[in-house]
Amino acid sequence: MAHYSWSGAVSSRTFTAGQQLFWVQNVTHASSNCNGVTVYYSSGTYQTTITFPGWTGGGAGLVTPNTPTGLTVTVNGDGTRTLNWTAPTSSSTIPAPDFYRIYRDGTTLSGRYDTADAINTSVSTASSAAATTLTVAGVTGYQAGQTLLVDTGTNQDTVTVSSVNTATNTLTFSAGMAHAHAVGVPVVLRAVSWLDTTTGSTTHTYRVSAVSVNLAESAFAPAAGVTG
Repeated sequence: MAHYSWSGAVSSRTFTAGQQLFWVQNVTHASSNCNGVTVYYSSGTYQTTITFPGWTGGGAGLVTPNTPTGLTVTVNGDGTRTLNWTAPTSSSTIPAPDFYRIYRDGTTLSGRYDTADAINTSVSTASSAAATTLTVAGVTGYQAGQTLLVDTGTNQDTVTVSSVNTATNTLTFSAGMAHAHAVGVPVVLRAVSWLDTTTGSTTHTYRVSAVSVNLAESAFAPAAGVTG
């Protein structure tokens, strides 16, 4: 039996109490020099250990998305609960959410009850002010009647979708945009929702967070939760 060590590097980030770390190691063996490879995890005799060196300076933490706002809980007649919230804004330095985490009755890992996909894309063809159409990278999840945030900061427009062309990835709006928009700026669905179908017909306290593609997570929205 031989003992081997591996080392690797990941982007720096800050961990908080209750979070779990997962290490995935792909292991293969060459038939010419051994007949099998076994990785022992939590074995009293053959322990697999992971060592994290102390911080020695340098590097920067991952940037988290902005926090969602406006979380509401609607009690439906069948006992289910509908959550609605407003997507956070993003920018060239603040990432748009890749998905949302729904917390129910707690804020620790055990309180993570479900996830909801974020609906966002980016401009693929530059547009001019007063344009009523916008070509984007993808239109999955978009539909007529939705309110979208196009771009960020003082250049941001709030628009209502009147139609979606899936063949050309084109969004048509009910009115012209006030600003011109460059390639690559975000297009984000303003409000999103999630349905809790397993409430047990009882009240619960809910929170939502926004999570980036590299799993950086925003603060809870709201911090105290919404009960319904």
